Order: sequence, then C-alpha cells, then structure tokens
Amino acid sequence: MRPRIVATVLSAAAICLLASCSATPDTATRSTAAPDGAPISSASPSASTEGTDPCGLLDPGAIATLAGTPIETYRAVSVGGHLPGCQWGDNDLGVQVIQVSAGQWANSMPDVINQLRLSGALGPDNQKKLDDAAELLDSEGVDPASACELFSVMVEQAQNKPGMTTVVNYIPTREDPQAITAQSCIYGVYSSVMLTSADLTIDDATTNAATNALADLVRDQDV
Repeated sequence: MRPRIVATVLSAAAICLLASCSATPDTATRSTAAPDGAPISSASPSASTEGTDPCGLLDPGAIATLAGTPIETYRAVSVGGHLPGCQWGDNDLGVQVIQVSAGQWANSMPDVINQLRLSGALGPDNQKKLDDAAELLDSEGVDPASACELFSVMVEQAQNKPGMTTVVNYIPTREDPQAITAQSCIYGVYSSVMLTSADLTIDDATTNAATNALADLVRDQDV
C-alpha cells in the first residue's frame, strides 16, 4: 500500500469524479438516474446555496452515523481553493460536506484538474481521466445552466450508465481505499459527502452510509 494521499488531493479527486475510473462498478461504485421530474440540465430559480453555512448542512447525528462515532470538531474549509465546505474531524477520521451551485462546481474544475495533474498522486489511469475531463470542459464550457449535464457526462465517461445524477466511489482505488465519496447534481445544485478513515472498509454498509448521508443533504437543499 502506498503512503496515504493527503486530504487536499482526496478532496480534489472527489469533486472531479475521477475516482470512479478505478472502482469496480458492482462493488465500489453506485450511481442513480434523476428522479421523476428532476432534470439534470436545468437549474431551478431557487437553486442557490449562496450564504449557506456549510457546517450547518448536516447535523452532528448524521455525521456520527456516517463516521460510526460522534465527531465534535469541525471547521469551514475551501476545497480545491474554490468550493466552500465543512470538515468534521481530521485526516484519520473525518467527514467533508459540500453543497454549492452546479455552476460554481463546474467553474472550479480547471484549477482542480491542474492541482491533480501536478500532484501526480493518482496514477496513470486517473491521469488519463484528468486529460479527458479537461478536454470535456474545453469543448462544453462551464455554462452554469448546463453544469449538472456536465456532471452526468463526466460520470458517464467514468464508465457508469448515462444520465446519472448521483455517484458513489471509493478513492483513490478500491485496492487502497482512503475515502468514500457520494456526489449528486440535481436542480442546479452540486452536493458531496466524503468520509476519510484510516480503517475504511469496502462493504455495503459503508456504501449505504455514504448514500444515506448524501440523501439527507440533498433532501434539505432549497429547490
């Protein structure tokens, strides 16, 4: 097992959707299509998270359920240098929560991709995904109105089914899991929950815990 990747690289990998290229779909990656009436490509007028306290998005009970134990410490963070989030706990056991406009997520991608490329921490397979993601951004642009569609296309490129609005991955690989991330893009809002643990287990219980935490986050979004 190689040394643990620093938290900033894990965070960047998570919001860039690149981990799914290293996951095994039937055991480490799950994705779901948009619910009835939830378009992936259009933002509702109220799909804004501006002014929202990221550390108030999930309550301590939800954090404890995901982490398997209560976590009392938390702080506001900037993920990838652009996205406001909240970090509960530390690198050995922590939960990171992000909920921003899809346009803000999309506009952060070029810098995030560059950070990951410079880090060299994700290996040759994910390096190719970096290049593919950069090419997609260049060709599609980062129009906020189509940001969730861009999210869906990036998930599809990462070997999932088309039309997906939610994806769950172990990162950086299922052979060396250091975190699990659950992400969605619905109604113009990007949401992400990531659990990092020194003793992360690859099983249905862990995947379901991440999925349920994301569902709590999405359920409370203002749409």
